[in-house]
Amino acid sequence: MWVGVDAAYDSVHALVAAAAVAWNPDDRLVVERHTAVAIQPAAYVPGRFAEREAAVAVAALRALHARPALVMCDGHGRAHPQRWGMACEIASLTGWPTIGCAKSLLCGRHDPVGPARGDCAELKLDGKVVGRVVRTQTNVRPVYVSVGGFLELDAAVQMILRATPCFRIPEPLRLAHQFARLALARVLASS
Repeated sequence: MWVGVDAAYDSVHALVAAAAVAWNPDDRLVVERHTAVAIQPAAYVPGRFAEREAAVAVAALRALHARPALVMCDGHGRAHPQRWGMACEIASLTGWPTIGCAKSLLCGRHDPVGPARGDCAELKLDGKVVGRVVRTQTNVRPVYVSVGGFLELDAAVQMILRATPCFRIPEPLRLAHQFARLALARVLASS
């Protein structure tokens, strides 16, 4: 089982909701999903995303009935100015294999990426490879993949490609995003 974890925010009420969606890569079905809601711990500071989101994300992950083979985080792993993004923090807190899959570049440089699904380019920071830029769908903007912990970059890229049969964003992350927003909306509607 692979898990996507993402969060949604409401700045007016200072709330954050995280969702963990367990997804079976073989049949592409949701196995289970859990959410957690908390008071937003801090204002967003670029490069310090994990401080804002990790605790509530781990709370949603800890509700899972089985240990996941993989956790995909909406954010970066080693492709981070301090080499310690959200995926690294989740790996440290859980001991589970994690991948950061981000929609935008935070740091580093890369060569151009070809237009076809599966085309990649190394993402380098200070001359070292910290991730890959991966085209998950033909002629669609790429994503930025980096390891958080407990697996190799080549395996991480293959898992991201396997989890993107139809959309740019891996299915577990896409669903986690939807469920986090829904959880937040439900909390706000009940207050």
